[in-house]
Amino acid sequence: MNAHLPGKTTSEQHLDKADANETFVLGLGLKNQAEIDWAITALFYCALHHVQAYFVKMGGDVPVRHAHRDRAIRRDKKLKPIYRNYLRLKDRSRIVRYDLLPIFDKEEVAKMWEVLTRIKSVVKDALP
Repeated sequence: MNAHLPGKTTSEQHLDKADANETFVLGLGLKNQAEIDWAITALFYCALHHVQAYFVKMGGDVPVRHAHRDRAIRRDKKLKPIYRNYLRLKDRSRIVRYDLLPIFDKEEVAKMWEVLTRIKSVVKDALP
């Protein structure tokens, strides 16, 4: 099975999806654990769509699986600086989705916003 399906989406579609996810997070009141968990998950997917926008715009193989995307970020000299931040968001998203641990709070959501901001900045600078 081919792990890369180039040409299925546009860079602009990914950026629009990232914006929609950010709007969703901004609409959450963060009043309970479910809203905090969804905020962290949506912030990760914001980062994912910014990264996907980059790979689509650059052409060539576009990763469609998380493991492939992780490797592609690590190997891309322009995106390598965000690798650890991207994994940090990804790991927290996985924890709230699968481990069901209520260990994050509003302060962690604020920290993940900062992480997303750094990721967006690097991706923006890397885009042609």
